[in-house]
Amino acid sequence: MEPAWDPAELESFLDLRADRMAALEKMLDGTGARTRRVRLADCDHLVTRFNGSVDPAVRKRILVAHWDRAPDTPGALDNSAACLQLVALVRRVAARGGDPGLLVLFTGAEERAAGGAKDQGAFALGRALASLAGPRPAVFAFDVTGRGDVPIVSQSPGELLGRGGLGAGRQAREFSLLRDAAWGVAREASGGAARKLTAPWSDDLGFTLGGLPAVALTLLPRDEADRLETGIEAAREAGRDVGLSAYPGDSHVSGAAVLGDAWPATWRLLHGAGDDASALEPSAFALMARIMDGLAALRLPRR
Repeated sequence: MEPAWDPAELESFLDLRADRMAALEKMLDGTGARTRRVRLADCDHLVTRFNGSVDPAVRKRILVAHWDRAPDTPGALDNSAACLQLVALVRRVAARGGDPGLLVLFTGAEERAAGGAKDQGAFALGRALASLAGPRPAVFAFDVTGRGDVPIVSQSPGELLGRGGLGAGRQAREFSLLRDAAWGVAREASGGAARKLTAPWSDDLGFTLGGLPAVALTLLPRDEADRLETGIEAAREAGRDVGLSAYPGDSHVSGAAVLGDAWPATWRLLHGAGDDASALEPSAFALMARIMDGLAALRLPRR
C-alpha cells in the first residue's frame, strides 16, 4: 500500500522556517499542471490548473485549501493535511490526462482575522470571481482534514445568509445546491457517515462575504462528531448562539465556550504545538482522496 503522504514533503512543510508557498510549488512541479502565484489585496495565493478546452455545459470546480498557519505552530491539521491532499489530487488528475474544468487554489491569509473576516485572502478572491461574467464556479474548501472518519459538510454559510435576511436569495440557493452535492459525494465516499453540521469558518467565510457561495468540508472522529452534534442541538434548545466562528483564544465568541465538553478534541489541538504530525491519520488521507476525486469529477449544469 502506498504511504498516505511523502514523509519528506510533510516534514519540510511543517518546518517552522518553511517557505510554504515555495514548498507547494516544488511538490506541484512536474505534474503537467500550470501553477502560478497570484497576489490580490495584499494576500499571496497559488493557482493550479490544466490546459485544454472547458466543457461549456458544466460548471468549473474550484477546490481550495489555505496554505498559511497560526504563527509558530506546525499546522499539521490546520491546514497542512488539506494542502498535501490537494497536491495528491493534482497528481492523480494529471496522471489521468488533466481536467481543464478543475482549478486548485492554495489561499493565503485565512488565519489573518485580526481586522475582521474581510482580511481573509478568500474575501478578495470571492469578490473577483463573483464579478466575472458567466456561470459561477462550484467552490469547495477543505480545512482540518487529516484526522477522523466522519466528513462534516459545513452549514455555516447558509445559516449566516439566513441571519442576514438572505436565506431565500440566489446566493443561499446556490449554497444549498453545492452543500447537497458535497454531502452526496462525502456520504458515498464515507459509507454514509457524512453529516451536515454547523462548523467553524474556513475560507468559506471569505468567499461567502465576497459574494461567491462556497462549501467547507472537514473531518472528525466519529465519537467527536457525535458529541458535537448532540452539543449543538442542546445549545440551540437552550437558546444559545451556535455560530462556531472561532477557536479558543480568538477575539470572537468561541464555540468552545458555548459547547464546553462537546467541543471536539481535534479542534482543541489547533493553533498550538500539539497540531503536529502525530495528529495525522493515514485513513483520513484515503477518505479525503475519495472525496476530492468525487468533487473534482462533479458535473453540475452551468447556470
